[in-house]
Amino acid sequence: MDGSVEYFVNYFKASIMNNVVAENPCTLSDYYQELRDFVVDKRGDAEKKALFLHNIEKAYKTVGEEIFGMEEKRDGD
Repeated sequence: MDGSVEYFVNYFKASIMNNVVAENPCTLSDYYQELRDFVVDKRGDAEKKALFLHNIEKAYKTVGEEIFGMEEKRDGD
């Protein structure tokens, strides 16, 4: 995992495309939370984690805007 915004954009898009054939599809928010949890739970450099989390957020917003034409609201927003 290189952690770039482009990497995470591609991850989200691939996950969405996989939903087409998935028996139990997940929402974009589900994939976002799953990815955040993975990075938070991973051992390693705190600075790198912070960068990854920032890039995940940017990618999530980018994909949400491309698909929905606006930011997707998450629980609590």
